[in-house]
Amino acid sequence: MVFVIHFMKLAVLRMSLAMLFFALTQSASADDIDRRLGAIVGAAVADAASMPLHWIYDTASIDSKLGKGSQRVDSAFFSPPSCPFYTYPEGENSPYGQQYRVALASLAKIGHFDAIDMQNSYWSYYGPDDAPCHKRQGTSSKEGCYWDGSTKGFIDNYQEGKRWPKVGANDTQANALVHMVPLVALLAGRRNESFLLSEVASLIRVTQNTDDAVAFGLAGARILSRVIQGDSLVEAVTTVAKTLQDPGRVHPQSEDAFLSHGLDNMLQQLDRPNFDVVKEVGQSCDYPFNLWSGSHLAAQLSPTASANGTLAYMLAVRQTIEAGGDSASRVNFVGALLGAAAGAVRLPSSWTDKYLHYDVVLADAKKLLISSPQWLFA
Repeated sequence: MVFVIHFMKLAVLRMSLAMLFFALTQSASADDIDRRLGAIVGAAVADAASMPLHWIYDTASIDSKLGKGSQRVDSAFFSPPSCPFYTYPEGENSPYGQQYRVALASLAKIGHFDAIDMQNSYWSYYGPDDAPCHKRQGTSSKEGCYWDGSTKGFIDNYQEGKRWPKVGANDTQANALVHMVPLVALLAGRRNESFLLSEVASLIRVTQNTDDAVAFGLAGARILSRVIQGDSLVEAVTTVAKTLQDPGRVHPQSEDAFLSHGLDNMLQQLDRPNFDVVKEVGQSCDYPFNLWSGSHLAAQLSPTASANGTLAYMLAVRQTIEAGGDSASRVNFVGALLGAAAGAVRLPSSWTDKYLHYDVVLADAKKLLISSPQWLFA
C-alpha cells in the first residue's frame, strides 16, 4: 500500500513537472514569435511614423513645426505630411517602407528567401506601366512614388537585361539596413549564423550589389539577430562590436573592423543625447551613418526597453525623427530593434491604428514566421 501511494505521488510529481515544462516552452515559444513579429511590424510602423517629417535636415524647422509647450504635437505621424521630396498620404510608408513591404511579401509568399522571386517582385512593383510605383514623383509632379538611388539603379540594370546576380545597383546607402529585417526575423536562432548572414548578403545584393552595402546590412543583421534571440539592446550592440573584430567570425567582410570601431565609439557615448550623436556622425543615408547612430540610440534606451518596451519604442522613434535627415531608413533599423525588444503585442495601438498597411504587414509577418518550413531547420 505504501509502495502504491509512493508510486502515485511520483506519477503526480512527474505529471506536474511535465505540465510546468510544457507551460514554460509554450511561453518561450510565444515570446520568441512576439519578438520576431515585433521586429517586422515595428520597423514598418516606425517607418510610417517618420514619413511626414522625412528628409528634413534642418532640425530647427522640424522643431518649429512641432510647436512649443502645451501646443507641441507628436513628431510621430505628424500632420500634415511635410517631406520636401515627395507627397504621400498620412499613414503611408516612406519609399524605404514601400521597398520593405515588397521584400516582406516575397518572403511570405514562398516561406524563404528566393533571389529570383525577390528580383521579380521588386521589378513588378516599380517597372511595368501598371506597377503600383511605376509613376515617379519629381519636381513637377506629385503623383506616383519617389525612387531613390538604389531603385533607379536596379530598374536601369533590369531594363538593360541584367538579372540576378548582376541586377543590383552600384549603391551603398541604408536600404541594406531596411531590407534585411524580415529575413533576420525569420532565421535568427533557427538556422546557424553563417547561413543567416549568407542569405542576408544575397538579399541585399538583389538591389545593392556592393560590398559596402552588404557589410552595412550584415552588421545590422547581427545586432538584430541577438535581440530577437533575447539579448538586451546594449548586450547585442556590445557583442557584435566584439564579434566584428574576431578573426574567427563567420562571413567576414573587409569593412568589419571599421564598422566595429564605430560601434565601440557609440558605446563610449551613451551619456550623450542621440540628437547630438546623429548630427556628429551624419544625418544622411550614406554608409554607415545610420548603423552607428541607430545602434547608439538602441543601446542608450536598453534600460528603458527592459522596464517598458512600449515607452522605449515610442521614445526611439520620436528621437530618430526629431534628429532629422534621412530619419526613415534610420528608424526602420531602430524600429526593428526596439520592436523586437518590446514584442509585437506591446507596439502602441494608437500608432498601429494610423498605419495604412498594418493589417497586410502583420498578416505577411505571421504567414512568414508561423507557416514557414524554416521551422524544420531550427
